[in-house]
Amino acid sequence: MTISESSSTAEHKEKQEEDLACPICLSDAHEVSDAVVFCQSPCGHIFCVPCLEHFLLKPKLDDDYRQSQGMMDNEDDYYYRRRPNTGSCPLCRQTVNLFDLINIKDRLPIYSKNSSIKTWPICDKKYSKQPIRLSLPSTEEELLNRLTEKEGAISGYGLEFDFSSSNPGIRLLSDEMLVTASSEATNDRGSSSNQNNMKPLEFQPWNNFHFFAKTMTFQGNIHFPSFVTRLSGRDYRYDQLECLLQFSENGHFVRDGYLRWKLQSTAAAKAASKDHQSSSSSTTTLEEEEHFPLDGTWQVMWTSGQSIKIHVQRHCFDCFQEWYKIELDENHRPRFPWPSEYGQGVVQTSNQSLPPGDGQQGPAVGETFEWKTNSDMPAYRTIVWKRMGTAADLSDDAWKLIRLQPDHFVFKRILAAAGGGGESGGDDNDSASALTRPTYHSDRLWGNTFCQAFCVGLASYHFVGPNSETGALEAYISYEHPRTSSWPPLDNGSAVPSRVPFRNTSYDSETRTFRGDICWMEVYGTRWQGEAKWSYEIRFDPLFFFVEGGTCRMTVGRPDHQFGVDLVYVNAAIEDPLRVSMRNDDGPNCESASRETKTMISHLMMNLLQNAESSLFDFNL
Repeated sequence: MTISESSSTAEHKEKQEEDLACPICLSDAHEVSDAVVFCQSPCGHIFCVPCLEHFLLKPKLDDDYRQSQGMMDNEDDYYYRRRPNTGSCPLCRQTVNLFDLINIKDRLPIYSKNSSIKTWPICDKKYSKQPIRLSLPSTEEELLNRLTEKEGAISGYGLEFDFSSSNPGIRLLSDEMLVTASSEATNDRGSSSNQNNMKPLEFQPWNNFHFFAKTMTFQGNIHFPSFVTRLSGRDYRYDQLECLLQFSENGHFVRDGYLRWKLQSTAAAKAASKDHQSSSSSTTTLEEEEHFPLDGTWQVMWTSGQSIKIHVQRHCFDCFQEWYKIELDENHRPRFPWPSEYGQGVVQTSNQSLPPGDGQQGPAVGETFEWKTNSDMPAYRTIVWKRMGTAADLSDDAWKLIRLQPDHFVFKRILAAAGGGGESGGDDNDSASALTRPTYHSDRLWGNTFCQAFCVGLASYHFVGPNSETGALEAYISYEHPRTSSWPPLDNGSAVPSRVPFRNTSYDSETRTFRGDICWMEVYGTRWQGEAKWSYEIRFDPLFFFVEGGTCRMTVGRPDHQFGVDLVYVNAAIEDPLRVSMRNDDGPNCESASRETKTMISHLMMNLLQNAESSLFDFNL
C-alpha cells in the first residue's frame, strides 16, 4: 500500500467515526448516552442496537399470508431471510444474524452464546411430536404412526429432543437411521472393530450448542461419522445435522425452527455403500451401485415458469417434500414414477442414454437435460434440468431443510405421567372487548361471523338472521378491513363496497347449508373482475366452528372455488370455546375439516397454549 493509499484509508475511517449515526432513528453515536450501544453488521453498516434488534426480531410474514399474496417461498429464502434471529440488513439487504453483530467500541460480539444448559428454561425437558387434538385421539395416533413410518426422523417424525443437563442430544424412536457401529457414533454404549457394521441410531449427543433466552432459541449441530437412512426404499447418506428450535415463551412447545441435514459427497457415499455392500449378502453388483450419472445439483424448470433447486445423491432426490428414485432401464435411459397424488401412473422419462464409462456421466455444469412425462397437466409434460453442480459439489452446498412448524402435530414438552395437572387457558376476554367482537353461537348459524386469514373484514361472512319485518335471511360479505384497499376496484373504477349483501338467500338447518348470491351487476350496475354474479353454497360443521365445505360458483367459466381448499374460513369467535375445550382436555372435533382448515385451527390452539393475552384475530375494531 502506498503512502497516499494509507492516508486515504485513514481519512475514510476517521470520517466514518465522525459520521456514526443510526440510519433508522438517526441517533448520533457521539451524543446518545453510553447505555445505547452501537453495533456493526457483517456487511459493514452501523446501527444502534435497539433499532437493529427491533428490525431483526419483528415477526416475519407467516407462510399463509405470503402464499395468499403470491410470494414464492423456498428453503434459501427462509434460511437466509426469515429464520429466527436472522433477517436482512435494512440498507443493503444482505443476511444478518444477531450473533454476527459487533460492538463498535470494543469489537466484541453484542450477543453471547449461552452453552450452560442448567441456566436454560428448557433444561432437563424433553420434546416429541404430539397431536394438537384436531380430531379423535385414535385417529391422530394412527396418522402420526403412518407419518413416522413414511416420512421418518429426517422430516421430524419419530424424533425426540432431550435437553438433559448431563447429556443433551436427539433420540430416535425408530430404526430407520443407521450409523457406523463405532464408539463415537454409539455414544460409548458399545463398539465394534468392523467399521462396515451398521447399527440403528438410538441417541446422538449435540457436538456444539447454545441457547438465546431473548428469542427462546436453541441451536446445535451433530457430526456423524457415517449415517444412512433406510426408509421406504430410500438410501440417502448424511454426515451432519444442523438444528434450530424456537420455543414458545413458556417453553411448552416449538413454534418455529428447522432440521437441516447435510448430504455426504457422492464419492464418500459410494465408498460407504461399497464397504456396506461388501459385508452384505445383496446380489447387486458394486459396478451397478457406483453408476449414478445424474448425481449432483440441478435447477428443475417447468414450462409454467416455476423452478426449484434439487440435490441428487445416488439417484435419489427430494422435491417439494416428496422423495424420488431414478432408475436406468435396459438401455440406460433414466426414468422415475411420480407420487399417486400427482396423477395415477405418471412417469418421468428421458430418451438420453447414460451407459457406464468415461464421457457418459450426464450433462456438464451449465448444460441441460430434457425429460418428458405422461401427465394430464400440459405445464408438466416437458421438464428441463440444468446442472448447477457435479456429484463432487454435493459436499459443499447440499443441505435438506425441514421446517418445524405447528400444523396437525407439534413438538410439545413431554409431561410426567403422574400428577402435573393441566395448564390454565388464561383469563377470559374482558367484557368491554367482548361487546364489540364477534360472538359465538354453537346451536345456530345466525349471529356468527366467519373469516379467512384470521382477519375480520377481509371478505368475511356475517350472518345477521331473519329480518324482523320481511323475514328475509340477511347476510353480507365485509370488505371493511384496510388490507382490501389494495384490491382491484369494480370494473367501472369505483371502490369495492364495504358491505356487499347476499341475495336469494336460503338456509337448510338439517344439513347446515347456506345458499345465496352476490349480485354485482344487479346491485351495483357493474361487474367485478369480469364477474356479474357469485353463487354460494356454504356448509358448516355441527358446532359452527368452521366452514366444512361448499363452493363459490363463478359466471364466466372459471373453476368453482372450493371451501376448505381455496376458501378457508373459521368462526371469528372460536377462541372462547377453544379455551373451554382445552381446559377440559377434550379438544374440538375437527374430523370433517380439510387439512388447510385444521392447520388454521392449530395456529389458534398454539396461541392459546402460550396463554396469550391478545387474540390471534384481527377484528378490525
